[in-house]
Amino acid sequence: IVIVGHYIDRAVSAKTDNRPDFQRMIKDSYKNAFDTVLVWKLDRLSRSQKDTLILLEDVFIPNNCDFISLMESFDTSSAIGRCIVGILAAFSQMERENIKMRTTMGRQARIRQGHFHGSHCPIGYNFKPHSNDLDINPYTANMVKDVYKRFLSGESISSIARAMDAKYGSSS
Repeated sequence: IVIVGHYIDRAVSAKTDNRPDFQRMIKDSYKNAFDTVLVWKLDRLSRSQKDTLILLEDVFIPNNCDFISLMESFDTSSAIGRCIVGILAAFSQMERENIKMRTTMGRQARIRQGHFHGSHCPIGYNFKPHSNDLDINPYTANMVKDVYKRFLSGESISSIARAMDAKYGSSS
């Protein structure tokens, strides 16, 4: 056994085929750079049933490339083996969609409970340690209140910017 290369897209979801090493693997298979693709588990290759079947039927098989998963047993050279891959790919896609749904539901529940759910702390607040909730930052909250008060009174944006710079100092 000769290992020709590794195709690893770190921190990129297998829900998409738009991954640099994944695309490199496809190009290398067209060049017959290898005769077998080995993955830990099918869903590490793709979490899309359609993409998995296209990869198998349109890339691997025509290029005489075997496909092996360490965690699942199937032989892609037979019709039943390809069928098993299709079924496993459907389950991978279903699991991806379930994870997405559960994540969305969890996020919505936290928001309904009044918790902040975002990646950037809004101006006027600080993150509370260990909770991802927010505390009011008195200094920057006063700045925000000042901006809104001036804007609602009809002051222009450029005038507000000059006044904020004069009162609080330049932000740059």
